[in-house]
Amino acid sequence: MTRSLPSRPNLNHLKNEAKALLKTHAHGDVDCCGLLRHLHRFADEPDAAILAADVSLSDVQFALAMDYGFVSWRALKEHVEATDQQLVEISSYVDKTLTQALETGSSDVHFEPSETSLRIRFRTDGVLRDIDSLPKEQGTLISERLKQLAGIDERETGEAHQGHFNFRSDSQRKIGFHLATLATTNGEKTTCRVFDTAVSEVPLDKLGYTTDQLALVRDALAKPGGLILFTGPAASGKTVSLYTALSQLDNEKLSITTLEDPVELPLANVSQCRVNHSGGGFAGSLGSILSTNPDVIMISDLSDPETCRTAFAAAERGLTILGTLPTSSAAETLLFLRTVGIPAPSIIRTVKLVVTQRLARRLCTKCKTSFKPDSAMLDVAGVTDAGTVQLYGPKGCSECHDGYLDRFGVFEVVAVKGAVADAVANQLEQAAIDAACRQACYPGIRDVALQRLQAGETSLEEVQRITAL
Repeated sequence: MTRSLPSRPNLNHLKNEAKALLKTHAHGDVDCCGLLRHLHRFADEPDAAILAADVSLSDVQFALAMDYGFVSWRALKEHVEATDQQLVEISSYVDKTLTQALETGSSDVHFEPSETSLRIRFRTDGVLRDIDSLPKEQGTLISERLKQLAGIDERETGEAHQGHFNFRSDSQRKIGFHLATLATTNGEKTTCRVFDTAVSEVPLDKLGYTTDQLALVRDALAKPGGLILFTGPAASGKTVSLYTALSQLDNEKLSITTLEDPVELPLANVSQCRVNHSGGGFAGSLGSILSTNPDVIMISDLSDPETCRTAFAAAERGLTILGTLPTSSAAETLLFLRTVGIPAPSIIRTVKLVVTQRLARRLCTKCKTSFKPDSAMLDVAGVTDAGTVQLYGPKGCSECHDGYLDRFGVFEVVAVKGAVADAVANQLEQAAIDAACRQACYPGIRDVALQRLQAGETSLEEVQRITAL
């Protein structure tokens, strides 16, 4: 029975293996005899006869090649050299693809195997786009290369893995990538998510808040204690909002700790912790953090009821807690808190602000096209004065992606006071809490999105897309 070569065979290692076997023979060690029986003259010889015979390096190399399933050392050498060249080409392809993703402002890269091919897609401005297609067998080499970059054993393909690696772009700026692998029926799927340190440097007033919303956020961050919640579906920009909010705090005078899974971006003068899943998950890790007496804690996921209750207890003791939930509106968030056992008085006392968000694609200013909307469009857009309305739509040019370029945040920002606090105190249902938010003059996601539509920043299709989530 022959052995299999490593997925990344090294010719020097094979040469050293042959030399080591030759020394083993010279020292009279019977461990070499099994392999040397690949030589025709030793096929039926006993160990003693093989050890007594003269054996050259070329003999051992031939036997080693036969042991790996090759007809000669030359055939083995040519195979390894061809593999080396292929690995160089794969490495170059991976570098080129990651560079292209950064140049196009993409947030993640997907390598997806099918029955016959490997599909490569970028998520740009929140939408997946096909970039390339390769023969399926190259998917294994690409996956191995990415896992090698992330320090993951490339031979382990049966389980999901996560890792992180740094990549230096053509501009020589170091960018982080989070790697996730998943075993599928067609092979290993790999996803590289961009972690750009520039994300944590976005000014608060550049995220997309309206003037009134920005004032509410700044006021909440300026006052110590209490809970500020950032909510929205996956990939709605919560991480950017959290990191930007943390950057507004005085980390020279405050003890700030984060609890993340994973730690996404490095923050100066902040103690960043990854969730210890073997030590009780978010709830257990949060308990450990509280014992260190911090002033501020950022928790990347509060959806676990125990974690949520622990965070509330800490906020009621005077700590400032920033956290996220996957809820889609302020009303849904406040109702969720009630369902996990947070009493209404505690919600009113503790929650300073609920920030719900989406990311909308911005129309390319170079090619966007204007048009007069028909009555159906006006109705959807909530516009009554048709004579003054001009909407814009995507066209597409060399400067953008299908008519869009970049994204901006669309927010609902609600302070838990006044009519909103009354709705919580009276344990009203979601629709009634939502109505209370509007009564208190806090515009919802759709209201703000329609304002941006009428300002010509995005399209009606995009408003429909983000508000249907």
